[in-house]
Amino acid sequence: MATAWDAKKRVWLSVGSGLLIILLIIGLQLAGQRERTAEAALGQQRLEVVQHMQLAFATALQAERAAVLAVTDATSRQHADEVRVAARQVAADIDHYAALAAQDPDAAEQERLTQLKRAFAVWQRTDGQILDFAGQNSNLKAYKLAFGPAAEAVAAADLALAHAALARDAALQPAAEARIALWRILALLAPHIAEESDAKMAAMEAAMQAEDAVVARSLAALAALPGDALTADLQAARSSYARFAELRQQILKLSRDNTNVHALALSLNEGLTAAGACERALDALRRVLVLQQAPGSQAKPR
Repeated sequence: MATAWDAKKRVWLSVGSGLLIILLIIGLQLAGQRERTAEAALGQQRLEVVQHMQLAFATALQAERAAVLAVTDATSRQHADEVRVAARQVAADIDHYAALAAQDPDAAEQERLTQLKRAFAVWQRTDGQILDFAGQNSNLKAYKLAFGPAAEAVAAADLALAHAALARDAALQPAAEARIALWRILALLAPHIAEESDAKMAAMEAAMQAEDAVVARSLAALAALPGDALTADLQAARSSYARFAELRQQILKLSRDNTNVHALALSLNEGLTAAGACERALDALRRVLVLQQAPGSQAKPR
């Protein structure tokens, strides 16, 4: 009987050991499955954060272009605020992503994240300069003065000189010379406002001064004519011309500030370069995550 009982115990011990081994294997498989599921969920979460970053960054770029092209200070400020909101969202997403990535570090992923941080920092500095220039709108203000009050002052002076030319035959030549010179000065303002080169702006200003001399000489010739027939027209022409000269100085100052031209040039050059670097860094990070989650992908390097 003792021998039979010992045999049964050995059998049950063998069965129990086998069951323990099976349960251990099942437990390890379940634990591995849970770990893979958790890794997949974490990877998907990181991918969603990257996609959200891409959307926020695209929104920032669109608003930046709108701020540069805005035709009023209020519109420019509105779009600049939109840029800053979207940029803050990108920065928050980068921090969120870094926290998620720290839970399951990956060498390639960390490298791409570092590249993104650097590229985004460069873009932020460039964007700040672009928005600062765009918000001043000096060229747009210069255009409004040139095609508004300045053009009206020239038209008023031109009308007074036209009346003077009709009053006396001797006034015809100097009045015509003054009128032509006035319109030439006004015509030079628009290209001056649009010009980026300081040297070319200086050349236009020199041309304006030459025309100024023609106006001054013509007005002096009109004033030297005998009689009082030209007095009222001459005073009106001088008053309007003085107003135009005052406005022109304001216009040239705004034009020299050139903030809209600087904003557009910066946006189309350094801005595009910085934005492209950010977009490439975001796409590279997204591709790393997609490869990690692809079926049959290798274990991530640690």
